Amino acid sequence: MSDFIVLKSGPLILREININDVTKKYVNWLNDPDVNQHLESRFVLQNDSTVKNFVEDCNKSKTVFLFGIFIEKNNKHIGNIKLGPINKYHNHAEIGLMI
Repeated sequence: MSDFIVLKSGPLILREININDVTKKYVNWLNDPDVNQHLESRFVLQNDSTVKNFVEDCNKSKTVFLFGIFIEKNNKHIGNIKLGPINKYHNHAEIGLMI
């Protein structure tokens, strides 16, 4: 998937995450109990490889969408929004937010 802005609001942009967005800081968020206390990822120690695999799987999926929340002026990654899996039969989806 290409990087494109899905939503811009004030100083923030929402765009698709790609493996280049997987930084040490991002991996550390997923291992931080204060950040991940409500995330499914809290049950497994994350590393660069597991996070990149997750991002790639989301980008390949037709029912899961992973977006990053970035500060536009410096492209600082401050969080994620995950939508999916989307169940078109029952018209519902899960949504996850990490800031």
